[in-house]
Amino acid sequence: MTQRFIPYMLILIVGLGSSTGCLTSPIVSVVGDKDIDKPPKIGERVEVVTSDGYKLRGLFISAGKEAPLVLNFLPSGVSISKGLKRECTFYPMTKQLRKLRDEGFSSFIMEYRGVGASEGCANPETIPQDAELIWSEALKRVSGQSKRVVVRSASLGTLASIQIMEKFHPAGISLVAPIQPQTINQNIFRRSAGSFLASIINFFFKVPTQQNLVEASRSTTIPLLITVPKRDELFPPEEVEPLITIVKAKNETVTISAESHQDLVLNYIGWEMFKDGDGGLSTFYGGNLVKGEIAFFKKVLGMEE
Repeated sequence: MTQRFIPYMLILIVGLGSSTGCLTSPIVSVVGDKDIDKPPKIGERVEVVTSDGYKLRGLFISAGKEAPLVLNFLPSGVSISKGLKRECTFYPMTKQLRKLRDEGFSSFIMEYRGVGASEGCANPETIPQDAELIWSEALKRVSGQSKRVVVRSASLGTLASIQIMEKFHPAGISLVAPIQPQTINQNIFRRSAGSFLASIINFFFKVPTQQNLVEASRSTTIPLLITVPKRDELFPPEEVEPLITIVKAKNETVTISAESHQDLVLNYIGWEMFKDGDGGLSTFYGGNLVKGEIAFFKKVLGMEE
């Protein structure tokens, strides 16, 4: 047996010692600091309590009493306090939140339970519940006017966006490098272990949620902006093409990016990719949003000049 398969066989052994489908999906990373003030120090600290008693913590950054609000749902591996770790340095989202404020948008951002400053155990199954609570708290900042709220999410945040899409009515939703909850486990394992081992390992893991992004997009009347990689192992062509077809048929916007899934996640929190003098790719932390997001938000909010 080659060494590269050992970790997967260990996972399989754990699975064999458990009942079918009882292991939690591994798609949520426990990251960040329990003290949300390290280091953002921007905006108002927010705290809400889930129905089972856990405190979710986050930030509200105001751009003024009448300003529209951007509700952010984070990808895995990103926290408010530390942002994303890259090359031994943490890059918080502070710069991006300030840029949104400069563009006239308030921001609301909270961490799912078990992530960063929020209490509880990290579990993708509870993200839809957290999303509803976070949505309700965000609405208080716009006097309950849902059409003053736009939602943006990346990767794992898709689970939250689908819940909002199916239950509520924001002015618009931007999904960056989205995932399909029903197949994300299999796609993660396939990327690392190959199709055969992936199918075996996947047998022992719960589907994160029963949500279906394609069907939710088909049913919704909310304007959508979808930004997907040209090729994404976590959302392969046979799964993403129906989504693209549905969104385009509604005359909504789909952007096909040359960047990878991970690079789009970086872009979501403010990293920009550019070609250097040698023809290679370099990165710069500028804090800008994904291409097209600001224009989309202004359009659906009626802020166009």
